Amino acid sequence: MGLKNLVLLICGVLLVSAAQAQSSRKMRNSEIDRMNSQRQIKELKNNVLLVRLRTRQPLINALLKSEHKEEAKKVEYEQLKKNQEIIAAFDKYFDFCPVYFFRSDYSNHVLNQQLDSVVFLNDTAGYDPGIKITSEQFYIAEITGLEKDTATFADGAYLVQTEDGLVRRTSYSGGGNSGFEALIFKSSAFYQLRRPFPYYSRTLQSLPILRRSYKRVIQRANEALHYYYNKVY
Repeated sequence: MGLKNLVLLICGVLLVSAAQAQSSRKMRNSEIDRMNSQRQIKELKNNVLLVRLRTRQPLINALLKSEHKEEAKKVEYEQLKKNQEIIAAFDKYFDFCPVYFFRSDYSNHVLNQQLDSVVFLNDTAGYDPGIKITSEQFYIAEITGLEKDTATFADGAYLVQTEDGLVRRTSYSGGGNSGFEALIFKSSAFYQLRRPFPYYSRTLQSLPILRRSYKRVIQRANEALHYYYNKVY
C-alpha cells in the first residue's frame, strides 16, 4: 500500500471514529433529555405551576416621569386586561395541575424560593394575600419570546426592548428555532425546559398576523402536557 493510500485510510478511520463518537454523544444527550423530561412532567403533575404576568412598570414609570399620565393609565389598563384574559383562560382550559399567578415584580422572590413573600393574584388579577402555596416544588410558565436551546453555548449578550423595558438577553451558538412568542414552561430557576417535554405553545400561527387567542394557546399547552404524561406514565 502506497503512502498516499495509507494516509487516506487513516483519515477515513479517524472520520468514522469521530462520527461514531458524535453519534454516541447525541444518543447519551437524548437519553438524558428523555429522563429529565419524564421526571419534570411527573413533578409538574404532582405539584403546581406558577404563571408570571407582565406589569410593563418600567414603561409606565417612564410615561409618568415625562408627565404622560393618560398614556400611562392606558398602558396599565391594557396590561391588566391582558392579564385577566390569561387568568380566565387558565381557569377554564387548563387542568393539568393547580395554577397560581404572580406579577413579574415578584420574580426575584420566586427565583429565591421565597414564596411566603409573594402576594399572588386572584381571578381578576388583583392582589390576594390569602393565597398561599404549600407545594415544595413548582414550575414556571409565561408568555414571552422563545430562547435558543439552553444546552447550547452562550456566546454573547445584548439588550432588547420588551414590554418591561430594556432586558439583557444572551445569544447562543447553534440550537433550534427562536424569536417567536409563546407560552413557555420553565424550571423554578427560570430555565426554559427542553424536548421531549412539550415546553411551549406558540401564540402565532404560520403567519405573524394570525395570532392565536390566549384560550387556544393555553388549551393547546394543556392538551400537550396531558398527551406527554399519558405517553410516559
